[in-house]
Amino acid sequence: MKNDAALLAGLNEAIRSVFRVEGDVDNLAFDAGLIDDWVNFKSTSSQLELALNRLIQRAEANRMLVNLIDVALERSKGAADLQVISDHYVRPAREPLESLGVKLEDLEKFLFGDASLAAVAAWAGRLVAMSRAVCLIRPDPASPRGAGTGFLVGPDLVLTAWGVAAPFWGKDDLAAKVALEFDGDASGSSPPAACRLKPAWPELTSSPADAAGFALLQLDRRAAEDVGGGRPRNYLRLSERGDRELAGSLAKGEAVLYLRRGPAEPPRLMLGQSPQVEEDRYFRYAADAGADAAAADGSAGAPCFSQALEVIGLIGEGAAPPNRGVLASAIEPLIRDAVRRTNMSSSAAAIAPLQTAPSPPAKKRALFLQPATPAKGLARARAESVLADLVRPAFEGTDYEPVPHNEATGRDELEPLVSPLSTVPLVIADLGGPPWDPRIMMEVGFRIANAKPLILLTDAPAAGVALPKMLEELDVIRIDTNDIAASLEELRARIAEYRPGTGDFWSSQYPYVDFQMPLDDPSQAVYTHANDAAARLYGLNRADDLIGKRVEEYDDRLYQFMPEPQRSEFVDEQVLLLGAILWPQRTVAAKNKAVTASVRIPLWLANHAKPEFQGRIYLPLLVQHKIQASHGVVLMRSVFVDISSWAAPGIDGRPTSSLLSLPEIFRRARECEHDFFLPCDPRDAQHLGAIRNLLETYGCNVWFRQGCDVPGRVSDADLIQGLYRSRMAVIPVGREGVGAWENRPAVRDALKSYLKHKYPHLFLVQRDVENPDAWRQCLPPGYDEITTDSLYFPLERLGDPQLPPPMSILVERVIREVLRMFRQQ
Repeated sequence: MKNDAALLAGLNEAIRSVFRVEGDVDNLAFDAGLIDDWVNFKSTSSQLELALNRLIQRAEANRMLVNLIDVALERSKGAADLQVISDHYVRPAREPLESLGVKLEDLEKFLFGDASLAAVAAWAGRLVAMSRAVCLIRPDPASPRGAGTGFLVGPDLVLTAWGVAAPFWGKDDLAAKVALEFDGDASGSSPPAACRLKPAWPELTSSPADAAGFALLQLDRRAAEDVGGGRPRNYLRLSERGDRELAGSLAKGEAVLYLRRGPAEPPRLMLGQSPQVEEDRYFRYAADAGADAAAADGSAGAPCFSQALEVIGLIGEGAAPPNRGVLASAIEPLIRDAVRRTNMSSSAAAIAPLQTAPSPPAKKRALFLQPATPAKGLARARAESVLADLVRPAFEGTDYEPVPHNEATGRDELEPLVSPLSTVPLVIADLGGPPWDPRIMMEVGFRIANAKPLILLTDAPAAGVALPKMLEELDVIRIDTNDIAASLEELRARIAEYRPGTGDFWSSQYPYVDFQMPLDDPSQAVYTHANDAAARLYGLNRADDLIGKRVEEYDDRLYQFMPEPQRSEFVDEQVLLLGAILWPQRTVAAKNKAVTASVRIPLWLANHAKPEFQGRIYLPLLVQHKIQASHGVVLMRSVFVDISSWAAPGIDGRPTSSLLSLPEIFRRARECEHDFFLPCDPRDAQHLGAIRNLLETYGCNVWFRQGCDVPGRVSDADLIQGLYRSRMAVIPVGREGVGAWENRPAVRDALKSYLKHKYPHLFLVQRDVENPDAWRQCLPPGYDEITTDSLYFPLERLGDPQLPPPMSILVERVIREVLRMFRQQ
C-alpha cells in the first residue's frame, strides 16, 4: 500500500509515545513479523525515530502496515493515540470488507499495492454497495441442493451460469418453484421477500447459454429498485470492452474477485489468483484455499470483477470446473440480442440498463430570484403572477427546471463555488421595481462576478425612474404589470440563447467542469457547470449536453477514448485523489497541514471521436473544492490542460499498449539499447549485413533483422522499438524508396515522427539511385520537409558487393561519418 506522509508520521509518533522503552519496540517488531528488519535498521540509524520510520516504511512496502497497526494497538491495550489512527484509517476499510467475509490484512497481501487506506475504504464501500445486486438462486426453496449465484443486470433481469438455470429452463412447473433471495442493506435491515421468476418470461428461442454458459432470468418485480439505507439496490454493469481488450487486461496476471452467495449467508468476496485467458472468451484462475469445496455451494453464476471493480465475467461456464468463467465480452452482446429477439413489453427498459444505471433525465436547475414581499397585497400578487404566468411557462419544453430562491439557497448563498448562485447554470432575477431590494441587488452582483448566465426582469420604468447603469447595459426584460404574460416569448428566446459559452461572460481556453458529489453516495455526482470545450472533450457538442448529467456515466464515455492500460491506471489514480479529499482525517497526524495530492497519469485520448482531440494528452487538475458538510456534498472544479506539446519528441510514436505518466512523458520516449538501427529488406541483406558486421567489430550494438519486409518475421512493435531504442538510425534508401519494411502504416508513422524530431540518423543512398544528390525524390510522399537537414551517404562507389576490398573501404568511410556524428551529439 502507499499511504500519505501524515499517517506514517502519526504512527511513528504514536508508537514512540506508547512504547517508550526500546525493548518494547523490539517485542512489537517481533510480533509484527518485522524483527530482522528492525534489528538492521537500529544498527544503521543514528536515532530511534529514524529507525522506526524505516520500519514503518518497510511494513508498508511489504504490505504489512495494517498488521503493524493492529499489533501495536493490541500490545498497547488500546492506547488512545493508536486507537485514533486505527479508527481514522483502518476501520473504514476493514468493516465493509469484513461484512463480505474477508480480512483487510489478507487482501493487503495481494491487492492495494499503490492504494492508501482511505482509497481502500472507498473501494470497499463501493464493493459492498455492488454486492447488494447479488442474489442466491434456489431451484427448490425447501432444499439447499443446486443453489447458485446470480446478479442483477437490469431492474428485473438476473444473470447466472447456465448450470444453475439448466434444471428448470423451459420447465414451467419447476420454474415456478425457483426463489431468488437478496440481502438487506448495510444497516442490517431485514431482507425483502424472495423474488420469483416472471411467469410470462419467454424461453430464448436460440439459447445463448449453449454458446457462452449463461442464462438470463426475468423476475416478477423490479428488485433493483428495492430501497435500503435511503438508496435503491441498483444493478451491475457488464464491461463493454471487446474480447481482445478484456483478455489483454487479464494477461497482467492480477488477481480477480468474485462475489458468491451460499445458503444462509450474505455475499462473500472470493479471490482468484493468476487468471489465464482461454480462446479470448474464457478464463481460468487459481481459487482460494477451500473455494473449490465451497464453489459447489454457490459460486456458479457469481459476478467476477477486476481490481478496478469492472464486471469482467461470470463464474461457472456450463458444467466446467468452478474455477473457470466466461468473459463479459462474450455475454453482453448475446444478452442484448436475446432481449431484442423476445417480444417483452418493456424491452427498451430491459436493454438500456446493461449500459447505464436507471435514472430519470436530470433537468438543469434555473435559480429564480425575487424580492421579499408581504404575505398579502399587490406586491405578493405581482410576484406570484410573474412566477406562475411568466417564468414557469417559459421553461416548459426546455431541459431547465425553475427553482425559487427560497427552495435552493442556505446560509452559504454568497460563498463562491458552494452557493447555487455559483453552481446553477442559469439565474433569472426579478428585480421588481423601486425601491430596489438590497438583497436582490447583492445576489445579482454576486452572479455577475461569477460571470455566468443571468437574465434580468423588471417592471416597465415609470417616469424618472431608471435602473443602475450597469444593469441597464445587460438588456433587461421589461414587464408590463398589467399583462405579465406578454413578455413570455421574449423570455423564452432569452432562455434558449443564454447558456454556458455564449453571451458576454468570461470564457476559458481550457476545458473545465464543475460537479457536485454527495458524500454518502459519490455515484450520484452531477455536473453543475461546464464550458463548450469540455463538452467537446467528452465527445459531445455543447455544454448543455453535459450539465446536469451524472458524472459516473459521462466520465465512462470520456474513458472510452483512452487505451489500456492508460484507462485503468488513470481511473485508479483518480479514485486515490478523490479519497484524499473525502477523508480529511488523512491530515490529522500532520497537525492540520495540507496534504498535496498530485496527478501522475494524464488523459491520453488515443481513440477520440473528434479529430481536434485525437491523440492529445490532457492533465486534469482539481483547482477548487469544498466539502460542504451541512449539505452532505463536496463541490469541485476540474480544469483540463493540454500538455501534448510538453511531451518529449517521439512520444506520439509509442504504441497504445504503453503507459504515459509523469514525469516520464517529459523524457525521450526511447531507451538506447542499441547503438544503430539498421533495417534490411532481403535484396539489401548482403552489403548491409557486411556493414553490420564491421560496426560490431568496433564494439557497436546493432539492431539488424533480415526479412523486415515480412510482418510475420519482424513485427511492427519490434521495428518501432528498435528504432526508438537505438542511438542512431541508419536508413537505406533506393530507387524504389526506403524499403518494404516502411510500408506498414504504424512503422511509417513512427519513422516520420523520429525524423520530425530530428533524432540522429543517416540515410544510406543505394547504388541503384541514378542521381545520389537527388535521393529525396525516391522517398515516399510526406518525407520532403522532415528530411531537409538529414545527412546522407551515397553508396555509388561500392562496386560489386561480392568484392571485399571496396566494401571494407566504404564501410570504414560510413563508420568515420557515424562516429563524427556521435561526437556532435
